[in-house]
Amino acid sequence: MKTNQLLMSSALILNFCLSGAAFSQSMEEDSQPVEESSDSAMLLGNMVDHRSGVTDTDEKPYEIYQIMSITGIRSWFDNNFNTDATLPVHYLSETVQEVTTLEGKPALAFKTSEYEKLMQNLLVDDSESQLVLYRIVAEDSSKLLMQMLGFIPAETPSVDTGRRAIQANRQPTAAANPPASCQNNKYRFGAITGTYNGVPAYSNCQSIYVSDQPSSYSGYTTGWKWQCVEYVARYFKAIFNKKIAGGDANSYCARASEKGLKKSDNGKTSDKPQPGNVICSNGGKHGHCAIIRAVGSDYVEVIEQNFNNSSSDANHRLSLKKIDGKYKVGDFSKSHPVACWMWPK
Repeated sequence: MKTNQLLMSSALILNFCLSGAAFSQSMEEDSQPVEESSDSAMLLGNMVDHRSGVTDTDEKPYEIYQIMSITGIRSWFDNNFNTDATLPVHYLSETVQEVTTLEGKPALAFKTSEYEKLMQNLLVDDSESQLVLYRIVAEDSSKLLMQMLGFIPAETPSVDTGRRAIQANRQPTAAANPPASCQNNKYRFGAITGTYNGVPAYSNCQSIYVSDQPSSYSGYTTGWKWQCVEYVARYFKAIFNKKIAGGDANSYCARASEKGLKKSDNGKTSDKPQPGNVICSNGGKHGHCAIIRAVGSDYVEVIEQNFNNSSSDANHRLSLKKIDGKYKVGDFSKSHPVACWMWPK
C-alpha cells in the first residue's frame, strides 16, 4: 500500500489506558503517542491516520501510521521510542539501521519488543513534513522489507523472556523510573496539566509509558500514576467519596452498575451529559476515560490524564449534538469514540 492511499484527517493522538491490565495506559488534534498489539493502533505523537495492509505475495497483515512531523525522522523517533528494557514497550538499539526505500526515501528500520512480542518497524521520511511508519510482526517481516527496501536490514535478535510484563491482576510494586526524555520537558512525568474542583490532573509524559508507581487518595489506591482511569477514580473519591477504581477504561461502561454508577449510552439517551460525569470510550485495546468539566449547547469539555500529556488535557472539547431527542457526544479521537457517561447512583 502506498502512502498516497492513506486518507488524511485532522492530527490525532490515540491515548491508551491500562488498569487491571495495568491500571490504565493509554489522540486529538495536535496531540501525542497507541498501542502494542496488532488489533489496535499504537499511541504515537502527531499521528494523523492509521491503516492496515497485506504483503503482496503471502498477504501477511501489517499496519501503516501516517504522522505529521516538523522535527525530522530521527528526532521524532527519539521522542516516541525508548530503549529502557524495563518498559513493556521498547526498541532494540542493535536493530536500528538507516536505510533507503526502493523509491529513494530515507528511512529507519528497527525492531521493538512489545509485551514479549517482537515487531519490525520501518519509519519512512515520506515528505518534508510527513512520516509513514510500517509495522509488522517480526517473523512475517521479510516480504514487507523486500517489498519496501529490496533487502533484509537486520537479523532478528533474541528476546529476553524474563523482562517485566503488565499483568491484569498485578498489584502495585516498586516505582520504575520514567524515560529520560520525561525528566526535562515542560510536561515531565508528574507535572500538573490542569485542575478541576481542586483535583489536579498530571502528565504521564508519554502515553507509551506505564509506571509502577501506585497513586492513592485518603488511603484508597486509585491506580497507576498517571493513567486516565487513575484520574477519574481519584476525582470520584475526592468529590463523591465513591470508590470506582479497577479495570481498564474500556470496562467502565459495562461495569457501571457494579461500580455504583448510573449510565447513559452515547446517542441513545435523552439525559444530557453533566459536569462531574465520567465519560468513557471502549476504543483501542484499553479505552479512555475523562471527567466532564463543562457542557454547552454544542460541546462537552473534559479534563483527562494520559491523552496529550500537555495543558490541552485540561480542557479537551468534544462536540455535542441532539438528534431526535438523543444526545450524541463526539469522539475523543478517531479510534476512541465515546461509549457512555456515568454519575453516582
